[in-house]
Amino acid sequence: MKGMLIKELAGLLNISTRAIRFYEEKGIIQPQKHPDNQYRLFSDSDARRLQTVISLREIGIPIEEIKLILLELDKGKRDDALYALELQRAMMFAQLAELKNNIEMTDSIIGQLKANQALDWQHIFDLTKGLKKLRDWFWRNGYKTVCKRIGDLLQVVYAEPI
Repeated sequence: MKGMLIKELAGLLNISTRAIRFYEEKGIIQPQKHPDNQYRLFSDSDARRLQTVISLREIGIPIEEIKLILLELDKGKRDDALYALELQRAMMFAQLAELKNNIEMTDSIIGQLKANQALDWQHIFDLTKGLKKLRDWFWRNGYKTVCKRIGDLLQVVYAEPI
């Protein structure tokens, strides 16, 4: 029986054996067992699947959602995977917009300090309060729907490089 041992797979993917065991416990991969010694043997298919999982985790998709995506892909259904990736992309755009706003606010404070101007803390507080209200509204109103809409809008706004 041919396959990779867990240590070999970990080295190939540059992840820990513990991470591989975690994904195995979550049911994302199910390696074969060697008939003589019961060692887990991982196939090239297992390696590609884990590579996919690692990539999806890197862009912030939760494990449980990855598991569902993989189950749908295993059935030959690509729509759910596409939808999940589009939502994640929209979420990243929303985070980018929030980060851009925070950078602008920080730049404004830095500018005031460099110009030896008095800081208008009430104005700063009002700006942050507004951001918090927007973020709270965003999560209250179902982030997937809101992300999709924000992503569509930000795709136009950020068509040029930032």
